[in-house]
Amino acid sequence: MSKHLKRRWIAVILIWVLVTGLTGWNIHRIGRIQTDRGNLAILRMDLQFLKANRTTIMDVRSQKARLNHLAESRDFGFLVVENNLKRLSTEFGLLDFSVKTDESNISIQEFTIKTAAFGPVPAVAGWVCAVEKAYPYLEIDQLEYVAKPDSPTGTVQVRFNYHLILSNEGPVS
Repeated sequence: MSKHLKRRWIAVILIWVLVTGLTGWNIHRIGRIQTDRGNLAILRMDLQFLKANRTTIMDVRSQKARLNHLAESRDFGFLVVENNLKRLSTEFGLLDFSVKTDESNISIQEFTIKTAAFGPVPAVAGWVCAVEKAYPYLEIDQLEYVAKPDSPTGTVQVRFNYHLILSNEGPVS
């Protein structure tokens, strides 16, 4: 083979190596671009969804925030809840109302509150409904009503799970 023909073959081989390399690089770039376009389409749909449902999302976030009582400390939060429950029991005419915490719970953000009172069924039902409506962070865990024989009154015991967030931890997101 002549020197001139060898050089041409080397040139052809180098060109094919270059073409093959550029083709591989181009295929890789096209794959990345397609992936980026797909991700961009997903982000645009997410943004469109968020814009269309902004008020609903904000409502859900505010409802979630209502499910936790914001307090400076566990004891202060319990004091506020105790005063609120006692005030409501007075409004509904419940007698011998008592509130205490269950000391077996050691969680800072959730613990059990036990209440006991004496009163008629309509007053107890009204009190329970008022507590559920006004204080959504008090979740009823157990409710027991024991009626007195031959009397429209009885004893009620309610155990609540109290959910709170310490104010130094910030709001619920």
